[in-house]
Amino acid sequence: TYILLVLLGIGCASTEDAVQQDHAVSSTGSNERVTELISTLPARNHDETQWVFSKLIAEGPSGVKALMDMLVAPGNGNDTQARLAINGLTKFVSRSGAESEQRMYERALLDGLQSDYHYAVNRFLMEQLELVGSNEAVPVLSTFIGKQYTNEPAVHALRSIHTGQAEQALVEALSNGKGDNQPAVVLKALGDMEVTLA
Repeated sequence: TYILLVLLGIGCASTEDAVQQDHAVSSTGSNERVTELISTLPARNHDETQWVFSKLIAEGPSGVKALMDMLVAPGNGNDTQARLAINGLTKFVSRSGAESEQRMYERALLDGLQSDYHYAVNRFLMEQLELVGSNEAVPVLSTFIGKQYTNEPAVHALRSIHTGQAEQALVEALSNGKGDNQPAVVLKALGDMEVTLA
């Protein structure tokens, strides 16, 4: 019985190690595939471009994260290919019939905004949410209102989302003082959204 228990313990440990190794290999493989795919951008024609973006989006959240991890602050390296890929993916998932891909992509961008990326990277990610953002993005974007470097892109993204929740977030930012840093930006957004302040 003792020997059997020992063998079972070894077997469980081996299985756990194998799962962890598979996950690491899968993550590495995704990064390598993403790097290889974006190296072909800009593609030679529309069909090839669509193929590249279909493969990139098929990598799922880990693929989007791999792209975001390639983004750098100005002066810290060349992230042209990654930015080109993310801009292209934003347009790709905005096409008709791609709602599930768009939601996955939006969530991945929001996860990125809640990471520790440089504010310049966050600004770029918020620019993408101007096209693919929904109510799900509102709470995250609201945390950037009033901050020196991220107030404007956060407000612009909320203006583009243009839902009741987005409007409320901007109104609340004014009322609680979060918009005091750049109030004109918030006021203009509310004006563009035709929101009447009491």
